[in-house]
Amino acid sequence: RAERPDAVVQCAAYTAVDRAEEEEAEATRVNAGAAGIVAEACDAVGAAFVYPSTDYVFAGTSSVPYRPGDRTDPLNAYGRSKLAGERAALAARGGLVLRTSWLYGEGGSHFVDTILRLAREGKPLRVVDDQWGRPTWTGALAETLAALLEGGARGVFHATGGGEPVSWFGFAREVAEMGGTGAEVVPVGSSEFPRPARRPAWSVLDCSATEERTGRRLPHWRDSLARYLELSGVRA
Repeated sequence: RAERPDAVVQCAAYTAVDRAEEEEAEATRVNAGAAGIVAEACDAVGAAFVYPSTDYVFAGTSSVPYRPGDRTDPLNAYGRSKLAGERAALAARGGLVLRTSWLYGEGGSHFVDTILRLAREGKPLRVVDDQWGRPTWTGALAETLAALLEGGARGVFHATGGGEPVSWFGFAREVAEMGGTGAEVVPVGSSEFPRPARRPAWSVLDCSATEERTGRRLPHWRDSLARYLELSGVRA
């Protein structure tokens, strides 16, 4: 009420995907309950409420990119908690849900920095080659989000890195190569890395509605990766 913001972006979230299998109530309390409180506060002051969400709201059984209006069917507790958060966000008059996937960027731990760290240790990297998606740099995502807000977008949109889908193995190989590590990256199946939470095999999101709304093409995920590595001092 004091600040009267035009928009609030709900970046706080429970993101421990595997732990959520044992703590689904807590994940839902944070990802849905807390989001609902913020959504109500935004309604009270007429602010847009932006809820970043995830590809994990889908089952991953499709063979074509998921569109914003496609049927949701989460495979795990984290996905269910985020889907509940989406519903809380869309209950607000100014609700904007922005689904994304395979995030990396400054702050916190993520796949790109982990691959670079392991690659520098000189051991071969074994990475799953049967899960597909599009990597997303948080810097590019922020620019897309700002463009959507400036255009008054509401409802559900998708935003990821542009370009062709890639497997985690393909992405890891690109990270190792761009990072100049010379590390060997070996493709393996998901069965070699059993985890408490099931992951969707196909996490490719259709972002065409976002590109139409903003009037701009999403940057290719390889270009965004190069930019991130440059800004991180990994690549000149």
